[in-house]
Amino acid sequence: MLRKHLTLTLALILGVLSANQVFAFDGFKALSGRAPVEESSITTLDEFKTILESVPKENFRAADERVFLFDVKHAGFILPTVALRSPNGNFIWNAYRLAPVPQDVPTDKLAERMMKLLAASGEGGDFFFSIDPETRMVSIHGCIQVHGKISAQYYIDHLMAMGDFAAKTENLWNPEKWDADEPKHIGQWESESSGMTLKLQPSNRFELVVGDSVTKGNFELDGNTLTMEDSNGEKLTAEIKFDNPNQFQLIVADNTNVFVRL
Repeated sequence: MLRKHLTLTLALILGVLSANQVFAFDGFKALSGRAPVEESSITTLDEFKTILESVPKENFRAADERVFLFDVKHAGFILPTVALRSPNGNFIWNAYRLAPVPQDVPTDKLAERMMKLLAASGEGGDFFFSIDPETRMVSIHGCIQVHGKISAQYYIDHLMAMGDFAAKTENLWNPEKWDADEPKHIGQWESESSGMTLKLQPSNRFELVVGDSVTKGNFELDGNTLTMEDSNGEKLTAEIKFDNPNQFQLIVADNTNVFVRL
């Protein structure tokens, strides 16, 4: 939706600019009896195509007269790239299609990751992330505002910088990295002996279900010490020992419960 909104907004802006240029040309022609000589000081479409020839790339093809698709190899990645020159030439938009989010990723985990991507966009300067609501494809975008002639090296440096930022933030946009990046205690667990369940959330909230009783509150994990505090201020401190990523022992006084990941 964000991408569609940005695209629509850009199209409207460019349409207004183009219309204003036409009106100006018609007015000059009416006054002088001839059309003014247009002197462009920005990179033309043909010049942009020449710049693209200099980019180290594979699988180059044109989607239409202003949109070009190709793959860039950088920082250990093969990055499917979309490059677009605006109709008036004032902007060159670039995007790397990074990875789709699988449909079976829970909504809460997806929302948590999108919040992190949003925060990373704020730190990215010229670059920002988006996700397609239909395909769930995560992309990174960059924009060059053209004030004059741009060189091939300037454009290549822009693409490489965008690739560097994608590599730096891979743990945020690559679903295959999410489990490894996530603290191993986060998730929903069940006691093998008692059947109680314990949910530990990224927001440091917990939910403990014992039969029909549900206890909720906040938790802290300091090393191997887990402290849970419920809404009434009651605290429980336990020792947590992981046998493997999918099983841990929760030790309270002399009582030990083995929890397995659900």
